[in-house]
Amino acid sequence: LDDFVEGLLLATCLALVYGAPKCGKTFWTLNLALHVATGRRWCGRDVDRGAVLYLALEGTAGIRNRVSAWLKHHDASAEDAALAVVPVSLDLLHGDGDIRAVIDAARDVRAHFGLPVRLIVLDTVSRALAGGDENGPDMGLLVRSLDRIRDETGAAVLAIHHPRKDGTGGERGHGALRGALDIRIEVTRDDDTGTSSAKVIEARELEFGAVFPFTLESVELGMNKRGKPITSCVPVPTDAVEARPRGPRISGAAEIARTALVNIL
Repeated sequence: LDDFVEGLLLATCLALVYGAPKCGKTFWTLNLALHVATGRRWCGRDVDRGAVLYLALEGTAGIRNRVSAWLKHHDASAEDAALAVVPVSLDLLHGDGDIRAVIDAARDVRAHFGLPVRLIVLDTVSRALAGGDENGPDMGLLVRSLDRIRDETGAAVLAIHHPRKDGTGGERGHGALRGALDIRIEVTRDDDTGTSSAKVIEARELEFGAVFPFTLESVELGMNKRGKPITSCVPVPTDAVEARPRGPRISGAAEIARTALVNIL
């Protein structure tokens, strides 16, 4: 097995990282991508260096600062990282124009860095759907597009997604996505401790159940035109226990009854 990130990511796999807003899933994914782009060991695991194409479909304003913060924290230069960030909108449902554009971009990245493209990151699934219905057959069409991209580029494709809104766990959308995945990673955050965790929920060929706890450390990049510091964050591994998601919130009569029961006990 060609696990270019030891025990975690395989060549031409389809992976998903999902989690609630502000849990750190994008920071964690970018950190993983930059370890691939620089060939540095990640969480004590060997990494085979390769070029990375990061498709930033949302939150594009801060991506430059996040990369700069990572390079500063790891004492690396931009030349050390074979990373291409493309802040672009995509439509992977209608026609093959954007699918072809991603494949061509991967070939350009390979030629530019002189390295095989190991990883393509899609940030996020909902933006790539271009207004499609994630709970219906459109998700199956998206999967077909992602399969074509990885087949023609030879790269692993890692998509970032959001969790279910009902608090029942798992990622949003039609089961066609989950059925196509080779690896599924959930990122959660404990607001009380400020610790997040990335947990491998499912993996077809490699180990699952691994947990990677981390905290977000602020990095100062300089001063803006108003003389205030410009900062971003980098994930830092920690030995803290796995962050567990909070249960659903209750209110009204149910909350009054819960409080009364706790007092009695």
